[in-house]
Amino acid sequence: MKIGLPGLRTLGVVTVVVALLLAGLDTVGRMDARFFGDSLPGTRALFHYLIGDYRNAAHWYRVAFARSPVRATTSSWAALRAGDHEKAATLARRELEQEPRAIQPRLTLAEVALARRQHAEALEYTAQVLALQPEEYDALLLTTVARAHRNEWNEALDALKRALRQNRAERRYTVFLSVLELASDLRNVASPPLCLIAHVHRYLRLYDPGHAGPAVRYARHAIESGDRADDGWVTLAVLDDTQGRRRRAIERFDRAIALNPRNTAALLGAARLRADRGEMAAEYQLVQAAFRATPDDPVVADRFFELLVWKLGDYRQALANEEAAVAARPGDAKAWWRRGIIQLSLADYEASLASFERAAVAGHVPEAYDGQGDALLRLRRYEQAAAAFQRSIEIDKSRPGPFVGLAVVHARTRHYPQALAAYERAHRLGAIQVDQVVDLCSLYYETGNVSQASLCLREALTREPDNVRGRALLGHVNKTANRRAAL
Repeated sequence: MKIGLPGLRTLGVVTVVVALLLAGLDTVGRMDARFFGDSLPGTRALFHYLIGDYRNAAHWYRVAFARSPVRATTSSWAALRAGDHEKAATLARRELEQEPRAIQPRLTLAEVALARRQHAEALEYTAQVLALQPEEYDALLLTTVARAHRNEWNEALDALKRALRQNRAERRYTVFLSVLELASDLRNVASPPLCLIAHVHRYLRLYDPGHAGPAVRYARHAIESGDRADDGWVTLAVLDDTQGRRRRAIERFDRAIALNPRNTAALLGAARLRADRGEMAAEYQLVQAAFRATPDDPVVADRFFELLVWKLGDYRQALANEEAAVAARPGDAKAWWRRGIIQLSLADYEASLASFERAAVAGHVPEAYDGQGDALLRLRRYEQAAAAFQRSIEIDKSRPGPFVGLAVVHARTRHYPQALAAYERAHRLGAIQVDQVVDLCSLYYETGNVSQASLCLREALTREPDNVRGRALLGHVNKTANRRAAL
């Protein structure tokens, strides 16, 4: 049967529509779960989002979030998510009276100020948070939004760049919605800040791959117009990297560095890709250049520290860097912590303990207490070590490290049931390195659970058959099992 010209046209239109629908379904299928809800406001929000009306989408997502079930609580965050800004502010101030160094109440107050369009006040609260935790992700995103609403484009972009270099997500869904609203607002500016818009879409791409296209378009426009072209090249490089085009990503990072040799995002991005190719000399030069450009940048300082200490073993240069850092910035908790780690590696335990104590005073970071515990363990001051690890756990219960430390303390003092409980908790939280698993197996054996020790060792030796400690322990476990079977 022949199909006439009108029929061919109709078939062509249908084919295009079907192709577009399939492409749309593929895009929707790759979107984060945060975009989907089972309520009418959530459905309305998704509709506005899919047509690019991000401000109304954010509004309806807030409505859906406020109506979603939540455990009864009297926290400022609960009041904020319910949309009661007055109550949220009152509770947040009360929480700060009880815990003056708390982060979350300050973020609540910043979000309330943003909702009231009190952008200067919002910036005061985010500045307080960043003084306590210089790379706090949510605070950097809220700073971006507040700066942008004040038309402070460069400052907004600088804050967003600091957030995007971290491998994590925001803790507060409402912060995400504020950035989503900003994506709409920036498009309505008379002379839109192209590079900032590119970075906003780069952030949103973390949850919806469909934003990669707008990020690329705005980055190209930024490069063409000279609006922070080096950062535009960084955006293109990052997107290339995520799509597996690593050679082109390096080329684009190099373009950014040629335009601005102090662009730390480009320097560190190029260093990471060069390292993946085994080009250690190039990696060192790039990271060193980033450190020389911004020695007080905590992310850059951490990266140089990791390269010098863990990869190159250059403790002398690393210690000199941290000595200079604490002399210049006595309140820099991370610098004191890095100094303590180096001293610990050099077996200067008393000096490392002093550095970790300074870090704890300066920043109240859990890693400082981890360091104290490690130093005290080596000094065989077990009771104090246990207290340090316990303090770290009180600050942040989500990390396996302090539980491992606590388990070691209990094992050294022959409190094996307590050691086993701590190690099991660490294992559930991600302490799954083979040596750590073997330690757990050993504790099962010490507490008389031979069958569990055997199962545990099978896991460890399946992953690393030549593990010397594991194989030796398995011999003891098998002998004990055989003796029991013979009785």
